[in-house]
Amino acid sequence: MNYQKGFTLIELIVVVVIIAIFMAIAIPSFQQSARQNNESRAIQSIQQVSLLLERYKARNFTYQGFNEVLVAPQGYNLILTDDQGNALNNAASTGSTWSLIAQNTTSDTRQASMLITNKGVRCKNTAFANITKTDCGTGGETW
Repeated sequence: MNYQKGFTLIELIVVVVIIAIFMAIAIPSFQQSARQNNESRAIQSIQQVSLLLERYKARNFTYQGFNEVLVAPQGYNLILTDDQGNALNNAASTGSTWSLIAQNTTSDTRQASMLITNKGVRCKNTAFANITKTDCGTGGETW
């Protein structure tokens, strides 16, 4: 008898289906881990800026004039303003409060933007439009 060696089409299809199932499970899990990593880096960055702001106020008795270079993590833009929306290094700044927003600049709509203020507000929201200088609005959660 002459047997041919190789795989049948059905065997190949079964292997492809099994690989597709593994990919369907692994890819969303990987994306969630990457999203959490990006958010953790953004939180770490804004906490560092928060610390610099408090040190500045301890030396100068005001936040006005704070002019440190803000280094945003990849995928985020840092927005630092006072309660009136003025930059702290602007002469019109009140210098008594600050809010720092880490805005998500990626195309991933499930990655959150974060807010931290000198009054202790710490929250995040996937809808950047809901974040104000004082809270994260509808859909916001604390971090």
